[in-house]
Amino acid sequence: MTSQSITNGDVQVNAEVIGPAPDELELLVDGVAVATLAPPYELRWSTQSLEEGSHVLVVRATLGERRFTSESRTLEVDRTSPRLISQTPLTGSQNVPVRQTIQASFSEPLKPATVSAASVKLLSDAGVVAADVLLTPEGTLLTLRPVSLLPADTVVQVSLDGLADLAGNTLQALPQDWEWTVPGYLPLGEPLSASSTESSIVQTPSLRIDGAGQPVVAWSDGTNLEPFGIRVKRWNGTGWEQIGSVREVTAGHGSLFSALEVDGDGLPSVAWNEFSQATGMTFRAQRWNGEAWESLGTPGTLLRQQASADFIIFKGNEQGYLALAFRELYQGADQLLVGRWNGSSWGLLGGTLKVNSAWSVSSLQMEMDAAGNPIVTWSESNSGTIAAYMKRWNGGAWEAIPMPAQTYPGKLIIDDSGAPILDVPASNGTANSAQLRRWNGSSWVALGNPISVHPGATNSLAVALTFDAQGRLIALIAEPEMAGGATVFYLRRWNAGAWEPVGSPLRKTPGSTPFGATLLALDASGRPVLARAEYSESEPTRRRLYVYTPND
Repeated sequence: MTSQSITNGDVQVNAEVIGPAPDELELLVDGVAVATLAPPYELRWSTQSLEEGSHVLVVRATLGERRFTSESRTLEVDRTSPRLISQTPLTGSQNVPVRQTIQASFSEPLKPATVSAASVKLLSDAGVVAADVLLTPEGTLLTLRPVSLLPADTVVQVSLDGLADLAGNTLQALPQDWEWTVPGYLPLGEPLSASSTESSIVQTPSLRIDGAGQPVVAWSDGTNLEPFGIRVKRWNGTGWEQIGSVREVTAGHGSLFSALEVDGDGLPSVAWNEFSQATGMTFRAQRWNGEAWESLGTPGTLLRQQASADFIIFKGNEQGYLALAFRELYQGADQLLVGRWNGSSWGLLGGTLKVNSAWSVSSLQMEMDAAGNPIVTWSESNSGTIAAYMKRWNGGAWEAIPMPAQTYPGKLIIDDSGAPILDVPASNGTANSAQLRRWNGSSWVALGNPISVHPGATNSLAVALTFDAQGRLIALIAEPEMAGGATVFYLRRWNAGAWEPVGSPLRKTPGSTPFGATLLALDASGRPVLARAEYSESEPTRRRLYVYTPND
């Protein structure tokens, strides 16, 4: 009788008459005659007079005194446009995995003919992302299945154009574009702090990899309800678990420094400082033995009584060697010292490293080779003049290594041969770019070209260095995309005489501001792990530790 069972406007009515031609052929809707059909008994009839909902249609034929009715047909009148009622991911989502399932649910079934790759598109900053478009048999659930992983470090959007329900009503316009961010890195578990509810300030975070190849972090923190101290947590594959109890700072003391190291057995060691007006400053160091924390001697003896320290660095290696480097402040003067753990006690290595007694130490870095011998680089300043130095402990004395430039020493690392590698930023007159150089025993040799995504436009520098399992140098580079813009962090690997990109960049999370250093480590599979403290722009008194892994 009708060409369709659901409509939002006109409907085609056709009747077939068998036998004598009737005197009259009428269309009845819900028992009421609404139109007459003339031969050849076809009618394009408007449903505008009908309310939305189900209606019963029959055709009634009159022949003399007799009347005949056809079988009834149900017609659904629907003038309401379908709506998007749920979607995954949600609009505005910031941490969407590259393997995310993309789905949309609608308030009523869609007409399959309107669902195609032309009407449903997946878009990124680079253009259309190839995806299969699937509609469930009931017609209310739409799935987009990307042919490959979603592109990382980009904004992805779903475009819905021309979709309609079974009656032909087009989809209601979305209140805002359905788009989300697929970042280069995703948070590993929840952000870390002393309390998930109280305001707290994460300080001096450290990042290492344990014997199982999983990240371990340490930081100092505390709240009104949680003790102030050093917290050490490791990732167990599904969440962060604390190693032992909190290493509490002595009551009545403060602490401005903590650091973490992991030995070749994957066991962590932590060091921190404590100070008070009454006792001055001391160092403390402890190692996790697999069951409990045990003290490593009394490193507080490295400092003179009533002296204080800053620029403190704690380093260790897989062989279990540990060392502390620091600037000691005493009676208005300073000196630069290095102490080392010999397995039973702490002792200073040689005397002060400081060169100019009347100058002030203004920066400090230390690394340690496989034999436990530290290399230290630092700068001294006096009335705006800066001088930079480097020395290596040779087992019995400090020997000098000439610096490549008399500027603030860049990031330092030691390769497997014991050679130091240093970032000595290169200038092109308008901006500085990270430039890694290696000491070959007689000179500093540049490792390839300067590293910069925007050479000449913004400054770049190496903020962390490490080596992968093949011994290739990995550099974490910090550089804003535009002058005054947020800093972006990206990885470069020294391979076959050139720097090659590794993965996607780590960007600032909207609504969150990074604080302090961004840390780098490589897990057991060689994947980078990054960590940094961040505070919410809406809660500047709450600083938490975020750990990130690649979105892959």
